Amino acid sequence: MKQDVVLVASEDGKTRQELAERLDWDDVPFHLASTAHEAVEILGLLQAGTRLFVVLDFERRPRARVMDALRARGDLDVQLLLLHDAQEDGLTDETVVEHVRRPAVPGYLYSLVERHANGAVT
Repeated sequence: MKQDVVLVASEDGKTRQELAERLDWDDVPFHLASTAHEAVEILGLLQAGTRLFVVLDFERRPRARVMDALRARGDLDVQLLLLHDAQEDGLTDETVVEHVRRPAVPGYLYSLVERHANGAVT
């Protein structure tokens, strides 16, 4: 299933730019958030049933704020990519979360773009 919206949330401008370039899908609206507040505002604007791909690259406290907002929006279909340790957030196996350590991110994103183009991203 293709995503309806992509959200890249990172305090680091270079990370946001790199991820935006790698996840530039012409047919998918793309949002960048430099703070947890911006990310939460974007989440609040999405319609119920939106298929959302989130790349979350914040430190623990701002990350927790965004995670709380995602949990509160149970009406969204979320695929989450954390660039930090997700166990700190108390995530369970039932949550659709992919954990990628920084050195693996470029290769992972290229494969994700290819899967999206083929309609295989779920």
